[in-house]
Amino acid sequence: MSFATRKQRVLMIAHEFYPCSAIGCHRSGKFCKYLGRYGWEPVVLTARQQYAHGRLDASLLRQLPDDLHVKRTFYPDLEGVRNAIRGARVMLRRPHSGNGRANGGVSSMVESRAGVARWMSVPDWAVYWLPWALYSGLAEARRSDAIYVTGPPHGAVVVGAVLARLSGRRLVIDLRDPWMLDKTLVYPTELHRGMNRRLERWCFASAATVICNTRPAMEAYRRLYPELPAEKFTTLPNGFDVTDFPADEGEVAPRVRNEIRMSYVGSLYGGRDPRPLFRAVRAATEPGRGAGMKFRIQFWTGTDELARAYAREAGVEDMVDVHKLVPHREAIAAMRASDVLLVIGASDTDELHVPGKLFEYVYCRKPVLALVEPGAISDLIDEYQLGLWARPADETRLVSHLANLHSHLANGDAWPIKPEAFQDFDRRIQAGRLAAILGGQG
Repeated sequence: MSFATRKQRVLMIAHEFYPCSAIGCHRSGKFCKYLGRYGWEPVVLTARQQYAHGRLDASLLRQLPDDLHVKRTFYPDLEGVRNAIRGARVMLRRPHSGNGRANGGVSSMVESRAGVARWMSVPDWAVYWLPWALYSGLAEARRSDAIYVTGPPHGAVVVGAVLARLSGRRLVIDLRDPWMLDKTLVYPTELHRGMNRRLERWCFASAATVICNTRPAMEAYRRLYPELPAEKFTTLPNGFDVTDFPADEGEVAPRVRNEIRMSYVGSLYGGRDPRPLFRAVRAATEPGRGAGMKFRIQFWTGTDELARAYAREAGVEDMVDVHKLVPHREAIAAMRASDVLLVIGASDTDELHVPGKLFEYVYCRKPVLALVEPGAISDLIDEYQLGLWARPADETRLVSHLANLHSHLANGDAWPIKPEAFQDFDRRIQAGRLAAILGGQG
């Protein structure tokens, strides 16, 4: 007599989840898509939110398993509270009684309470999801064999650690971005920094495994917490899903002879600045220097006005096309129709962070040109021969890279990306690695 093997159950905690199209949602969404192949049945616990139009892509839901159970709980959304406070300020400032001083006092009190709420958000606003997440998630946690939680926001990591403590289940923390190692995080006081440090360590101590998505981040955390077992920390990078790349995708626009099309998909936030590239392109194509070289730089971005302003300032408007953000499938079509794919880093994140879109760039089999400081991105580019990189301030090297790319691509040569990249970054294979980690074998 044979018995069917029971699938193991994992509670997947993701503060944001499909149909939200934010880049961080794809990691947990793709794991849910493929974990069933490895004997794991996911159940998703997420916060019910109102997404801005640019972050909503209903088509993402179609790739999830039909029987996937997604629990969407109430969440006191920060933006909703902010909007309510703005509305209250407008109402309170209207001269209904003619007593502006009294109204101003109430308005100031509302603003003060909003400031207090932010001041008390440790580690971040998502910690206020905790009561509803515990109420909806505890029974699911006890029915599960393991708990997976992804952050940021790191308040969700706290949710996962509390549920693991209450249920006694194995916890896997997946850090898409670091917590205390993130140099972009600003704390109101040193007390807040210390509270975050203790909370992070408590969460890590609650976990069987802490996944970092870059090797430098993993090594940095091992140094930061030498009292924790080094094997608790492991690396599982981001990746690409081959089904996102249909074979029949066409080009987005007619090609211009001898013109190299460079594309950036994403927003220019956190100090990401394309102006060094603009200056290098202008220098590379000036008369007498870059005879015959042509470049077209394209942006698909949520910061379209900023991209246009940078292009005007650098005097390259005639070489730059700026588009608003498009659904994921259209963004991939734009990547595949390009010759070179751009990464624009930021000095305070390049050491430990790698943007998720870099791995989709890999599958497009197009060379990457990255403006980054040495760190996780440059290491990955060098290790897998993904393309070329230069520090933003190194205009000489950027101009040289542009000439090399133009010469290489004008000859029709494929960029020699290492074959291992197409294994190591395949979401289907990565789901198998996560399954092993969930089972205590990774």
